[in-house]
Amino acid sequence: MSKENYSDYFEETDLDKAHDAWNEDKAKSEWSKTSRPAQGEHVYRALPKRKGAKHEHFYRIVYIHYLRHPEDRDNLLLVTLCPNDGDAKEAKCDICKGARLVRKANGWDWKKTKEVGLYPDRKMFLGAVRLTNQGGVLDGDDGKPFVMDVPYDVETSLMTLLNRESPRFFGDISHPFEGINFSIERKGKGRQDTKYSFDPLNRKPLELANLEWLKDLPDLDAVETLMGVERIHHALGEHYPATGYLPPVDGGGGADDDDDEDDLVPDPDNAGAMITRGDLKKRQASA
Repeated sequence: MSKENYSDYFEETDLDKAHDAWNEDKAKSEWSKTSRPAQGEHVYRALPKRKGAKHEHFYRIVYIHYLRHPEDRDNLLLVTLCPNDGDAKEAKCDICKGARLVRKANGWDWKKTKEVGLYPDRKMFLGAVRLTNQGGVLDGDDGKPFVMDVPYDVETSLMTLLNRESPRFFGDISHPFEGINFSIERKGKGRQDTKYSFDPLNRKPLELANLEWLKDLPDLDAVETLMGVERIHHALGEHYPATGYLPPVDGGGGADDDDDEDDLVPDPDNAGAMITRGDLKKRQASA
C-alpha cells in the first residue's frame, strides 16, 4: 500500500495549535500524576491522531477524580471523568462543587482535599507503540499500539519538541513518515522515588516501523469513565455528608456496590494502573 493510501487512517498535527493548547491547559493547573511505564529503559513511538477522532491533537488531556475514603486513602470509592476540564471554579462537576463545601465544613486545606480526590488529577494520554531497542517491531502483544498514560516528566520533555522557540524543536513527532522514536527510562518503584527520563533517538525524520499500525490506532476518545450521577451522589453522601447529598439506602446500588463490572479499580499487579472489576475477576479466575 502506498503512503498516500495510509492517509485515510490518520490526521496530521497542527504543531502551533498542539503546543499552544498544551501550554494553555498546563497553565490551568499544575496537578500532575504520572503513569508507570515498564521498569528500565524502553523505546517508543508516538502515533498520530486517529481519523475522525473528537480530540484535536495526537494527544488528549483529561481530568479524573479518584475519589477515596476520607479516613482510608487506599480505599478507592470510584473513578470518574471531571466535566470541568480542570477548572474547579466551574459548576458542571458535583464532586468539585462538593469539594468547596467539605473544605469549609472540615477546615481542610487544598492539599488534603486534593489527596482524597475531591479535586481531579490531570492526565495526558497518547497513542503509542513500544519498539525493540533498535527501533524494530516487537513480537506479540508487547508490539501492539496502546494508550500511554504519559508521566509528567516525559510530557514536558516531549512537548518541548513541538515548540518552535525551543532549541530542541523537531516538528510533528507523531507523524508516521516524518516522526521520531524516543526512549523512556524509569527508575524507582514507589510513588515518591520513581523518576522518568526522556530522550529523542533520532533528529532526522524516520518512518514508522510498521505502517499497518495506522489501521489500528488507539481510540483516545474512549479512554474515559463517567460514573452515573446517582452513584456519585451516593458516594459523596455516604462519606462526605457536608456536600448535602443523601447516602444510599440498603441495596440501592451505592458507592460500595461491587456488582458493576465496568467500574475501574486499582490493578494489584501494576502499581498506579487501573483495571475494570470484570477484567480483574477474569484474571483472578484464570490464575
